[in-house]
Amino acid sequence: MGKFQADTFSKEDMCITRVDDNKSLCYGDARSDIEKALGSGSQAQTNSINYKSGVTVFYRDNKVVGFALSEGSQDIYKTARGAQIGMTKEEVKSLYGQRFAYEPMEFNLDYAYDTMTGTLVEKEEVYSSKLQQLREQIFLTSVMFDGNNNGAASFIGLIDQKMALFLE
Repeated sequence: MGKFQADTFSKEDMCITRVDDNKSLCYGDARSDIEKALGSGSQAQTNSINYKSGVTVFYRDNKVVGFALSEGSQDIYKTARGAQIGMTKEEVKSLYGQRFAYEPMEFNLDYAYDTMTGTLVEKEEVYSSKLQQLREQIFLTSVMFDGNNNGAASFIGLIDQKMALFLE
């Protein structure tokens, strides 16, 4: 993986990385490749499988359209950029940047990336009707923080907007 700069985004950001060997699993990977790396999992919600180590993978047509890291993934998986469960909001912002960060709720921090233009979406445009129509084109990085644990990240989602909103 390349070197990341704050307030930028690339296709590498659409991956999770194993901490011990830096092997990546990425958006668009085949389900068979994911299962070679993660083993078998158990059905979570529609179109998603929970795997060991706190990783959930979302699929559409047997291709990855999203990842979720939750409790149990820390020190095993991180985002390609380096975000892990347990980080503070400020630590996550130091990795992803301030300019394009938006906080839809007190304990959330989100970024939206337009895969067609290759650019992060300005905060003011995130909920525009134009972007709502381009759901598979918009990729979200969403971090939820625990309000009772010094604001530590308890969930990190890397997922396309269509799956995030409709589980399809």
